[in-house]
Amino acid sequence: MSADRKYEIECQAIGSRPPSKITWWMGNMELLGHSQKVSEDGNVSFSVLSITPTRADHGKALSCRATNELVRNGIRETAMKLNVFFIPTLQLDLGSNLNPEDIEEGDDVYFECKVHANPAAYKVVWKHNNQIIQHNQRAGVIVSSGDLALQGVTRHQAGNYTCTASNVEGDGDSNIVELKVMYKPICRPDQKKIYGVARNEAAEILCEVDAFPPPENFKWSFNNTAETFDMPQSGFRAHSAQGSTLTYTPVKRQLTFNYLFFTFTFHITTPMHIRLMIIAFRSVICFCINLLLYACVRMRANRLSELKTVFY
Repeated sequence: MSADRKYEIECQAIGSRPPSKITWWMGNMELLGHSQKVSEDGNVSFSVLSITPTRADHGKALSCRATNELVRNGIRETAMKLNVFFIPTLQLDLGSNLNPEDIEEGDDVYFECKVHANPAAYKVVWKHNNQIIQHNQRAGVIVSSGDLALQGVTRHQAGNYTCTASNVEGDGDSNIVELKVMYKPICRPDQKKIYGVARNEAAEILCEVDAFPPPENFKWSFNNTAETFDMPQSGFRAHSAQGSTLTYTPVKRQLTFNYLFFTFTFHITTPMHIRLMIIAFRSVICFCINLLLYACVRMRANRLSELKTVFY
C-alpha cells in the first residue's frame, strides 16, 4: 500500500456463540473508523476498517482481534505487517568534520545525502543552484548516490546544493545547504582603466572587486616615471562593500607633453592599474588630432617611458 491513500481492510471471525466483537489495533493503540455486521445465522462476524497509512506506519503490525467475553480465553487475533510505500525523504548535510563558516578556495568539501525511502530509491541526483551536477573526476567532482565530493573547491562552486531521490512513488527533494567559499579579493574585469581629465579637474576613479567576505580596507598608490607614493586615505572612500572611489585632481604642468600619464594601483590581492591621462588642448580639433597621434605612437611604443609626442 502507498502512504496517504485510503484503503479498506476486511476481517472475519467464524464460529463464535454469541457472535464475537471485532476490534482493530495498531500496536497498543485501538483504531476507530470501522464497521461490523453479523451473518444471518450468527456464525460469522464481519468488520471493515478504513485506514489511510502514513510513512510512519511502515513496518508496524495491524491486528484484527475477535472477542467473546462469555467464554474462557475467548480472544482470537490475527496481524499483518504493513508494507507502506512512500516518496523518499532526504536529509542533506555538509561533511561532519567541516566548518561551514571556514571554507576557502582549494579546500576539499563533501556532502552527505541520507535517503529514507520504501521501496529503495533507484536514482539520486545532485544539484548546484538547481543545475544537475555531473560526475567529473578529472575536475575533482565525484558523485555517488549518497555522497558528493568537491576536490579543490573554487569560488564558482559556492551556492545552494540539494539532492533528489526517486522511487516508484515519486521524487523527493532534500533541504538546501548553502556552501560559502571564501576567496581573496580580485578586481572585476571590464572596468574602465583609462580616464581623460584636464588639469585642475577632479577625476572620480572607480575600482570594484569580487571577494568573500568583503574586503576590510582599500589602498591606492600613485606612480609615474618620476615618483611613487601611496594616496592618503582622505582621497578615497569605499562606495560599497566591494568597491572604492578615488578623487584626484592633477595640478602639475608639463611643458613638453600635452599628455601626462599616471598609474594608480588599487591594492587588494591582485592589483589593478588605472591610468589617468591629463590633457591640455587649445581646441576640440587640436585635441582630436593629438589623440590620433597619441594612439599611433602608443601602438609602436613598448613602454610609457619611450613615449614622446611633439605638438605644433
